[in-house]
Amino acid sequence: ADATSDDGLDAAICFIETEGGQDASRVIFAGAKLPLFYVRNREVHVIKGDRQSIGYKHSDPDFEFTNHTIPAERGMSFYLSTDGFWDQLGEDGRSRHGVRIFGKKRFKKMLAEISDSPYELRQEMIVEALETYKGEMERQDDVTVVGFGF
Repeated sequence: ADATSDDGLDAAICFIETEGGQDASRVIFAGAKLPLFYVRNREVHVIKGDRQSIGYKHSDPDFEFTNHTIPAERGMSFYLSTDGFWDQLGEDGRSRHGVRIFGKKRFKKMLAEISDSPYELRQEMIVEALETYKGEMERQDDVTVVGFGF
């Protein structure tokens, strides 16, 4: 309320808790308006972040974000992404205005489709999917995708 600036952000964070050796036992996730996507056996799951941003005048500085714990298994993949990816506009002749956002449904489908590919190829596949969809449209927002697995 006393802040002169109204700059803030949406964020997501993961903590990987291990039990000896290199095997991760669980991933602990907290999100400020951003979700965690994870893929297990080609099935994509989404854990929503809390409906609270960080740093804006209306943000509650004492808000306690929810920690979500996901048991980690070999072969699982985890993805954090800014909303700029699924909010990206692309040309779509089927929509009423000729434009449509990439959307979370399409994002989840893409994650499932690339889940069997080697990690070194996934980055290229994600970038290519966005660029192909975007076509000649301007980029709408910042786009960041972080993926990791075990």
